[in-house]
This record gives sequence, C-alpha cells and structure tokens, in this order.
Amino acid sequence: MITIYDANDWLNKYEGGYSLICDAAKQLLKLAKDSLKLNDYEEGWYLVQRIANICQEFGASAKEKADTRVACAVIIYEMGKLYEAAELLYQAQINYGSDLHNKAAALWMRGYVLWKIPPEHDKAIVEWRKSIQYLEELTDDVRFEHQFEIRDMYRLRID
Repeated sequence: MITIYDANDWLNKYEGGYSLICDAAKQLLKLAKDSLKLNDYEEGWYLVQRIANICQEFGASAKEKADTRVACAVIIYEMGKLYEAAELLYQAQINYGSDLHNKAAALWMRGYVLWKIPPEHDKAIVEWRKSIQYLEELTDDVRFEHQFEIRDMYRLRID
C-alpha cells in the first residue's frame, strides 16, 4: 500500500522539489518533530496549532497554506490524531486548487489516514479514486507529452 510518507514524497516533485513553507513555520515544524521523538505529544500538538496560526496571521499564499497543512498533518498523524490529520489534508487539497499533482498527493494521503479509521473506509476509497482521477488527467496532459519520466511516474501511481 502506498503510505502517507510515500505520497508526501510526491509533493512538489516536479516543481524543483521545494515547498513554500515559510522559515518560521519550518522552525516550528522541526521543534514539533523533535517533540514527537521525545513522546511529548502535548508540545507537538501545541506547536502544530501555532504553525497554523502563523499561516493565517501572515496572509500566506494558498500553496504555502497547503504545504504547511500537509507537513502538520503528517506530524499529527504520527501522534495518532487521525481525524485532525484528515481534516488538515482536506484543507490542503482545497488550497492546492488547480495544482492537480499536489492535490492528488494530498488526497492520497487523506485516503491513507481515513483507511486507518475503520468507520471511514468508504471515504478513504473515494479520496483514492479522486487522486487516481487527477493522476490519469496528468498522464494525458499534453505538457508532459515529451517528458517521459513525469508521464511514466503518473502511470506508475495509477497502477
């Protein structure tokens, strides 16, 4: 099964591999990850909430909000806060707007998280199907007609 971590690696893959997370949020993300290593979930949760506030207060772009929400979702997924992680991934895929590549990754990640919640299996399947639909659209995208690595990557994700 393609995990949340596998799909997270897809993000921004063909945009030079960078995200738009601001430096302040990156520092807080690092602290939140460090708190997880120490099993200090309360501190990690507090930091994730601060990160969300930074995005709101400083008028981050939609893509920055999406990238930040995905990063936060992975952290709180590791804390076992599955519903909260799923909600952040839902918000992220909305913020990705017409960016089908990153939207497909966020949807796949959300499906993975929802699959871990037995009553939500049907929603997980819906998210995976939407993700596959976007990947199929990208496979047929004329922009990638001569970029075989990219087109093949999308085909591999579908299979």
